[in-house]
Amino acid sequence: MKTRFRLLAAFAILSSIGAQARSFHELGSERTQAVYELVVEGLSDLDRDSLPHETKELRKKLGEVRDFLDIFASIYPKKSKGLEGDSWAVLREDLDQGYEQLGAFKDLFDIQNTSAEEVRYPKKETQKRLAKVLVWTDSFLDKNRQKAYLRLLSSVREGKFFERSSEKQSRFYWAGSGIAADSSLNGEENLRRLSQALLQNALQDYPEALRVKDLTELHESEVFHDFRKRVRSFSKVMRLFPELLPTDASLRADVATLDELVALYGDLNDKIVKYGVEKDEGDREEIRESISNLQAGLVEWQLSKRIDL
Repeated sequence: MKTRFRLLAAFAILSSIGAQARSFHELGSERTQAVYELVVEGLSDLDRDSLPHETKELRKKLGEVRDFLDIFASIYPKKSKGLEGDSWAVLREDLDQGYEQLGAFKDLFDIQNTSAEEVRYPKKETQKRLAKVLVWTDSFLDKNRQKAYLRLLSSVREGKFFERSSEKQSRFYWAGSGIAADSSLNGEENLRRLSQALLQNALQDYPEALRVKDLTELHESEVFHDFRKRVRSFSKVMRLFPELLPTDASLRADVATLDELVALYGDLNDKIVKYGVEKDEGDREEIRESISNLQAGLVEWQLSKRIDL
């Protein structure tokens, strides 16, 4: 049986973990606040001497907070003191801006494809991007803003769900899954349902992703990125909630294969980013050829692994 069907079959089974199972609300509140505290601590350490490669782990944790907010969007109230409009959306948008700024800063390291010991940063551009990171950081860490955000994160109430329009949420989690968190299910059961839906969405995108010819063209790259993000979302859920990993060895191997797929797509994405910022036409052509070769190798790898999601 192919990877796709074994995984979908496994995650379609909503196995209860007993009376002691944590609720969706308890699980979401606990995980989100824990990682949020790490992000605030990391941001407090940034200064004018910070270097792009030093922000890798911080950006990863910031992304995890954003993922937790997406996964548990329905447990946070729309109104919270100190925040205007949909409080959840305000925090989500603020984190998104920080993720973008840190990403642009970290790209200065990623595009060089070298080690932290050997990297050489362009001084003017590095200072420019770091300045934007610090401006956002100062705003995010503002005392009153942090007080409002922490109030929101601690305002989860068991059993209360809040509906939000799909436009405000990431389309790579609940908003694009066609389902919503179920109040009759515990935390693990809801996450299993989400995992199954994410794989089904990736399955729908996969044939078109395989037909992509030129990843330097905008439309083609959008198809590539959508598929990459859908599979990545599944992998993220498994990483953020390791208790969901199947105990069956063959199924765990299938999950590992999808993790490897995400990593390979990420390597290809780094090349696409590098192509987008490169100014020299000769170098651009060289990168374009590299992208084509990596893509061909990725297709062969998928066929060899019988990737059929």
